[in-house]
Amino acid sequence: MEEGRRPIFIVIPKWLYNYFMMVTVKVPTIDKRKRIPQEAIDQVVEKFKPQKIILFGSYARGNPRPESDVDILVIMDTPLKESKQSLEIRRHLDVMFGMDLIVHTPKRLKERMDMGDWFLRDVLKEGKVLYEADGV
Repeated sequence: MEEGRRPIFIVIPKWLYNYFMMVTVKVPTIDKRKRIPQEAIDQVVEKFKPQKIILFGSYARGNPRPESDVDILVIMDTPLKESKQSLEIRRHLDVMFGMDLIVHTPKRLKERMDMGDWFLRDVLKEGKVLYEADGV
């Protein structure tokens, strides 16, 4: 960090962070992100054995913009809190692009759907399944 410059901290309410359970890292070019899903998916599947991975948002709709990130929902059983599992997955990915990565257990996903979660309903309805384990 340059001398004399102070870091900027942004406070996000815990309920908002816990609701979306996202990790975001921005990358400058859209071209790098067009090929990311398969790279990222292969890494997540190999290391974490999820039940399903769904691409959603502008990349799933086919209309990403230069500032768009890649939105991915990972459905998997995990002993960790879902937010911590998101961080763990992102930490192990060997790709550099903007990504919002959300993890839900199948049980939590069902609970959220039963509560009428419009966000997850739209993800499941309009998202593109990039990976699905056998027997799911």
